[in-house]
Amino acid sequence: MNWKQSFDRVVSASTCVYSLLFKFLSDLDKTPYEVNNIEHRLHRWSVESMLASLLGELYFDIIGSHFDMDQLIKNVQNMFSASTRSNIEPCKKM
Repeated sequence: MNWKQSFDRVVSASTCVYSLLFKFLSDLDKTPYEVNNIEHRLHRWSVESMLASLLGELYFDIIGSHFDMDQLIKNVQNMFSASTRSNIEPCKKM
């Protein structure tokens, strides 16, 4: 798979998510709708899209081999939290 095919997959997935969210928002006035675990779903979608574009066909081999996507997402979130804390806290003199 070349970079264009990977990019097309990401665009397709993004368009799908955008369409669903737009539909939910437009229907919100008519019928209340709650998306359960939206933060988790968006994190998962983001990570899967990134991995699919970076790894191409290899992505499906990894996902099919009992890969724990939830643990990866948790680890990435922890890395961002630690990075944020380290950028906010002043440096300590040794």
